[in-house]
Amino acid sequence: FLLMGKYGVFIYPAISLVYAYATYLSASAYRMKWMYISAAICFVCVVLYRFVPYAEYPILMAAMLICGNLIPGHIINYKARKNV
Repeated sequence: FLLMGKYGVFIYPAISLVYAYATYLSASAYRMKWMYISAAICFVCVVLYRFVPYAEYPILMAAMLICGNLIPGHIINYKARKNV
């Protein structure tokens, strides 16, 4: 349902769904509750693919990368430096 568009299966939602699941698995592995928020934002972006035009797909992908990689990476790096 989430992967189908007017012209067939889109690759952005497929990649994003795998990425969102991997973010959720990382949150589970690290056992950091705030990372679940990142995973939830990624899943919301996957659902939003169904409702936005194709031209705006890269914006959703960028939002996922910022919320799923950049922000958690900076937080983990800050905590690691603080413990040293």
